[in-house]
Amino acid sequence: MFLRTQETLPQQLPLRLRRALRRLRELQSYASDTTQNAWDYAASYRELRGFGLTHNDFRFLVVSGWIEHQQQLTAAGRLHRSLEAVDPLCFSKQSRFVLSSRGAALPTLPATCSTITKPPPISPLQLSPDGGARKQARSPSQSVLATRPSWRALERELWVGDVIVKQFRWPAPNQELVLAAFEEEGWPVRIDDPLSPHLDQDPKRRLNDTVRCLNRKQLHHLIHFRSDGTGEGLFWSFTKSTSSLLQASAHPTGKGRR
Repeated sequence: MFLRTQETLPQQLPLRLRRALRRLRELQSYASDTTQNAWDYAASYRELRGFGLTHNDFRFLVVSGWIEHQQQLTAAGRLHRSLEAVDPLCFSKQSRFVLSSRGAALPTLPATCSTITKPPPISPLQLSPDGGARKQARSPSQSVLATRPSWRALERELWVGDVIVKQFRWPAPNQELVLAAFEEEGWPVRIDDPLSPHLDQDPKRRLNDTVRCLNRKQLHHLIHFRSDGTGEGLFWSFTKSTSSLLQASAHPTGKGRR
């Protein structure tokens, strides 16, 4: 359950909600800069769905009093929109949304998970069998595994240390979006499904297909991805060969960066 404290709540929201609220804040600033009505820059239902919002996410934001909802009557593309008040919890393709006065008073939403400085996440292979962090000194192999993966979006490459794991020569939007979400979150063990919903695709099947593609054609098989079983999130972990491969890459005679 989310805490209702206004000052801390934005940092505890799922990534998809924070992204949507940041977008609404941007649109609000457009309206302010051009001295127009906020509803002239209202976000469409389809646009916010693109951030991964579900029907219940919309309900949560409306009931929490952070966004307002009306229905557009004029055709898309008109400079000024004609809208009417509707049932605030019934959404359609004509639904339009703006930040409420309460939503506008929220603290600036962070670009990443949190503005609080946090220690680097523990690698999945640094956990004891019961899930707790190991207290004893780490062996050289454990030190190697403390290196978190790195998704280099411009080069479209996934690395662990000096070893390249995967390189995309052609666009792979779903895989790249998942890797970008892991990178933004700091590579926690699990993230929520970041893929935008499509009405003609089953989200659980699409996530499973993306996971299979992420595990295929790795140049060095160092990372294994898997669904959390609910279709709402996915995990990552190092493979058994990660330690030896990374140690070899650090050795003068080992494989280094291309």
